[in-house]
Amino acid sequence: MSPRFSVAVPVALLVAVAFNPAAEAADPPPYRYTANYIGLLSPAGVPGGATGMRLTDSGSVFGYAPVLTGSLTVASYAAFEWKAGVITPQFTLAVTGSGTLVSPPRDVSSTGVFVGYDTTTNTAWARQGATEQVLPTLPNTAAGTQALQVNAAGTIVGVHFIQGPAGTIGEPIRWESGSSTATAMPMPTDFRTSSGVAFRDINETGVAVGLVNASPTLQRATVWDATTARFLPSLSTDFNGTPTRSDAVDVNELGALAGNSDLLANNGTSLGRRAVAWSADGVLTNLGTLSTRTDGIGSSDAVAINEDGDVIGSFTQYSPGNAILGGRGFIWEQATGQMRALGTLGAAANGTAQSAALGVNNQGLVVGSSTLYEQSGTIIRNRGARAVIADPGAGFVDLNPLVDPASLTLPNALQAVVLNSAFAVSDRGWILASSSTGCQFGNCLWLLTPYGEPLDPPVVPVPAAAWLLGSGLAVLLARTRRRRGAAEA
Repeated sequence: MSPRFSVAVPVALLVAVAFNPAAEAADPPPYRYTANYIGLLSPAGVPGGATGMRLTDSGSVFGYAPVLTGSLTVASYAAFEWKAGVITPQFTLAVTGSGTLVSPPRDVSSTGVFVGYDTTTNTAWARQGATEQVLPTLPNTAAGTQALQVNAAGTIVGVHFIQGPAGTIGEPIRWESGSSTATAMPMPTDFRTSSGVAFRDINETGVAVGLVNASPTLQRATVWDATTARFLPSLSTDFNGTPTRSDAVDVNELGALAGNSDLLANNGTSLGRRAVAWSADGVLTNLGTLSTRTDGIGSSDAVAINEDGDVIGSFTQYSPGNAILGGRGFIWEQATGQMRALGTLGAAANGTAQSAALGVNNQGLVVGSSTLYEQSGTIIRNRGARAVIADPGAGFVDLNPLVDPASLTLPNALQAVVLNSAFAVSDRGWILASSSTGCQFGNCLWLLTPYGEPLDPPVVPVPAAAWLLGSGLAVLLARTRRRRGAAEA
């Protein structure tokens, strides 16, 4: 378990709120989920919003939330872990005079290691519980360092900025757990122009994915391990033999990746972007799209891949007359090799509708968001976004009627709570969702747990990260610890 500590703020701000009424002995219950609010209350009991960053299979939720004063202004933000109905602040984060968070964390591991960078000092940091560390950098760093992704083993990847021929550019950097030094990561061997790097994800074996600006005008999907880097193949090449733009956005534990790539027709005309998958050894699969214009132009994007190789994302729907009718969520199933639309919660009179697949677990359960349209007589009304769920083999349905309404309530709320989006789902079937009503400063954060299931299930063991827990970093930590003010991260 990660070390924990409480932020030095009034006790009333640290009230743990878990609206989880005991399940009644009914047969069978009409609900599928119980909603558990995650956030900090003001001294007067007003709930604040929160940003969820990670949901673990052991039941922890990591994120950050505003700390509200009695006048309902933001004193600071607190990074937190929520577990079994108790929210434990980890450290504070600085805000501007308007109460806006200056430097939010960029990622957090399943072991509770938060990483990010301070925009005022241009330094990368890692924090776990009560311990913080400014991450070391490299001698040629000119304009700061950013920590962007971290895994459970404590491996962190990011970008350090150096002075290149055309100005300041970003290059990849890596920090290994237990090491007191930073390591410059390689670039692909066919890399020609230093223009910048972006990391999207890192798996538990240390494989990181993202993109490299292969030239000032071309981005290429890239995969790194500790010692190598390579461009991933694109769907097309132009008449000069240059691969088209691509981006890798997610990687599973087996090294399979999901992303997107631009597609060209035989005559070189752009047909738009397509969701793609790459095997661990780089074999490319075009996942396609489910709607195109009459000239073949279309668009789809992947956002996540599970351990079975199922990919989720969204595609653009077109009318027979080539009008854009909005995005639609999809799942591409490895078992069938086919993309399947997940549907929407109705449509406007002209066919416009919107949905997006945002999270998938290893059982193929998909969560996301969809606009709800309701018809009354001849009038169709847009009721706004709703959190949705699709069971394996099924399409999206509204999550709100599936949640016990007695649990989906907040103290001092001026409006009824409506879940607008569901964006993460664990292998236990627990869902991280948000609502835009009921909270001060941002969306409310909710954990939906199966109706009647306890909040303290058996813990799923995860490897402890060596970062910030001693080892070779003790000397470095003593040497580089930052001064911390009342509202400083």
